[in-house]
Amino acid sequence: MNRAQLFRPATFTVLTLLFVLALMANSFAMGGGGDKDPPPDNTRKLKLNPLDESSNTYGWVRITADNLMLGANRVKPDTFYTVYFVNGAEKQAVGEHATVRSTGSGEFKFQSRLTEPLGAKWAKVVMYTHTDNLEPVTESNLQPLMEASLR
Repeated sequence: MNRAQLFRPATFTVLTLLFVLALMANSFAMGGGGDKDPPPDNTRKLKLNPLDESSNTYGWVRITADNLMLGANRVKPDTFYTVYFVNGAEKQAVGEHATVRSTGSGEFKFQSRLTEPLGAKWAKVVMYTHTDNLEPVTESNLQPLMEASLR
């Protein structure tokens, strides 16, 4: 094939197409360009249910291997709430700073790092309201408001 024949439009198009296909094949062989599934999402997504059936509050819980996030809407504005793990009569505050105040618009957002695997020790996550609206937690000022089952 001489130089004049090499640059004929049809020959040039075929050679260009072969070159592009060779590059694509090389790219796929090296692991690029293929559809790959994203890493699995191991987040547990739970619904946070109000304990009072007439309540219009709603919420969610997201749990990963090392983090717990909880959110609630339509709660009492500017009120203190504390989040606990509960199993029967036993309960434990979630994280070091388990008490958070809701916003003026009635939104509550909580996040805590988990220092150990959740395991099967706890049956549910419970959001308690402080009936006296004071930050310090006492057994007399806590009333369960919403919960999510962990089982």
